[in-house]
Amino acid sequence: MLIKDQIARLKKMNPEAEIASSIWTTDDVFSQAESIDVEITEEQAVEVIRIVQSKQDASIGINWEVIETHIYGVTSK
Repeated sequence: MLIKDQIARLKKMNPEAEIASSIWTTDDVFSQAESIDVEITEEQAVEVIRIVQSKQDASIGINWEVIETHIYGVTSK
């Protein structure tokens, strides 16, 4: 999801409503890849973010382990 899409979604909501939110970016993907000594491209980092967004499991959430799993997935193709 692009930031502009998230902003549009938020604009439709009651500005007084309480929410919980977490934002992950390609910078986070690059940071995690570096910590596990995996080199990734910008395109692969974007792919990781898109996979994480589309396949997230509400019972697990998005965390470093999830990001790492998908880094390995996109770099092993």
